[in-house]
Amino acid sequence: MYYVIVNPGSGSYRNKTWLYVKGEFQKRGILYQAFFSTKNRDVNDILKSLQHGQVIDVIIIGGDGSMNLAVNAIQDFSKVRLGYIPSGSGNDFGRGMGITRDITIALESILKKGYREVDVPMIHILQGDKPQRRRFLISCGIGYDALACYHVSKSRWKARLNKVGMGHLVYLAYGALSMFEYQPFSLRDEKEDVAFIAVMNQPYEGGGFLFSPKASAQDGLLDFVKISEIKRFRMVGLIPSAREGKHVETPYVHIEQHSYQSFEFDQPVYLHVDGETLGKAVRVEFSILKDKMILLNN
Repeated sequence: MYYVIVNPGSGSYRNKTWLYVKGEFQKRGILYQAFFSTKNRDVNDILKSLQHGQVIDVIIIGGDGSMNLAVNAIQDFSKVRLGYIPSGSGNDFGRGMGITRDITIALESILKKGYREVDVPMIHILQGDKPQRRRFLISCGIGYDALACYHVSKSRWKARLNKVGMGHLVYLAYGALSMFEYQPFSLRDEKEDVAFIAVMNQPYEGGGFLFSPKASAQDGLLDFVKISEIKRFRMVGLIPSAREGKHVETPYVHIEQHSYQSFEFDQPVYLHVDGETLGKAVRVEFSILKDKMILLNN
């Protein structure tokens, strides 16, 4: 039995994906039950309602945001096995895990025997707009990129462009605008001006930017990518170079790997996890859960 949770938010492509999966299940005699997320009952709510102590296999048809909602809904990682069929505008989780957007191949990778274990990082906001703990799968952004995500979250264009498969354009637009708006910040006991920090569990974020080429969601470590001491006009060239991971060759980028790290900022700084804004914070810490997420895609 597979529980299929569909986020229909991006319109026709996700509906096409679901119709294909439904047709294959019916053709092969595979038992399934389907759920469609809504504004009042999202992926997180649905997955929580399915957990009653037994092992369940769940397929998410959606984007990076849907997977973030799913991983935050899991109560016992040994009892929930997730399959993923990408249909969002970013697809950084699928890209990092080698999960293709080809519906046929993605579904077959779920149905064949086996699974992978995936690291689940957590951010703990100790002091900020909304103190909380939040799991993530791709990345957490601090500073410039989180400011861009904040503007995207307030934009009416995101939903409209998602419906025609062009949601990435709103990220590009606000990414460019935020270059001239972000305020550099400093870390406690450090004097350098920081543009942003990307805390990476996967190599990619932002819809295909290779921010940390060596990051892996299966090594028990997070890659902390810090961009600092950079003028705004140089940021204009640096960010596009991250498409191919070339930014790491510049003197403005520093990468460290840790399983735990804490930061205190000299001012409230915007945060995002997996593209979802978390407001501003002054003090945060990062860790990786002992439990691993079970991913059915092979």
